Amino acid sequence: MAGGAGYFAGGHTGSAPSSAITKLGFSDESAATLSATLPTALYTQAGASAPTRGLLFGGSNGSNNTSTIEDLTFSSEATSSLAASLVYSIGEAAAVWTSTAAYIGTIPDYTNYIIKFSFSDDTSDFIAATLAVGRTAGAGVTASTRGYWGGGYTTGNSYEIAGIQWTML
Repeated sequence: MAGGAGYFAGGHTGSAPSSAITKLGFSDESAATLSATLPTALYTQAGASAPTRGLLFGGSNGSNNTSTIEDLTFSSEATSSLAASLVYSIGEAAAVWTSTAAYIGTIPDYTNYIIKFSFSDDTSDFIAATLAVGRTAGAGVTASTRGYWGGGYTTGNSYEIAGIQWTML
């Protein structure tokens, strides 16, 4: 999210992964497809917003989950694939974030891991904290003091909400 706009990127066209990026203007709720596209067509990525850029983590190429990290610089709306990659291949994950890092949970394979991605040096690693229930395909919500993961799928639908307190990290 960049001040007055939000971005949607990637996804699935019904027959293949997409590399399209759509910008949503908040003031008038206008939507426009950018001429820039993602370097890699993927879907089920986890998204996060750093102070100057948006990031997409992992995602599926139709055959496998990936450890790819792609970014969109807000000021120029230019995209790139980072040289760094995630510590674990993910798809159907969800991210929450602070001004300094993203935390990716609800990772595939029903694992309860949380991956931290540091915005300052583009590195990722597992953190000691884990989700109480391993699940996939959840959603993430960021608040000023916590990040929350909710819903998703375990061996059935998951209705649990898990939180991580920023001061505990």
